[in-house]
Amino acid sequence: MNDEKNIPTHKIETQTQVRLSSPYENRRGTQSHPPSPPSRSQGAVGLGFPKSRRLTKRREFLHVARVGDRLVGRYLSIDVRPATRSRLGLVATKKYGNAPQRNRFKRLAREAFRLSRMPAPLEIVVAPRAYAREATFFDVAKDMDRLINNINGFSKDTQ
Repeated sequence: MNDEKNIPTHKIETQTQVRLSSPYENRRGTQSHPPSPPSRSQGAVGLGFPKSRRLTKRREFLHVARVGDRLVGRYLSIDVRPATRSRLGLVATKKYGNAPQRNRFKRLAREAFRLSRMPAPLEIVVAPRAYAREATFFDVAKDMDRLINNINGFSKDTQ
């Protein structure tokens, strides 16, 4: 038989705590660190914009501006010079707009550069013009392709 000496004779009620939010509660939640976000999937390999394809130093930007040619389109102004590999530099100052506007332009220009067909390896510094705020991706890409293809003679002469 079972030893039933410690079994209570009255029923124990389980208490469940019901939590109702109040209008004055701290909506930030707990003060502990949030869980780390899930790692990014590696499915889109090769679609990024690696550091090797960017102009990163001030002297590189100045060299392209000093040695290269300036071409101006409706939405973009680009400084371009021949190079051993194609690289892009982006310039969007506070004069152009606030941070979301500048970041949007840089995303559009980066993708347009990534998808463009370069006639030869070029280093390009892209700056927005005032009309670029209202431009779509296709406007920026079309303007960049038109400007890059206008330098065909420029890139062939210097090879």
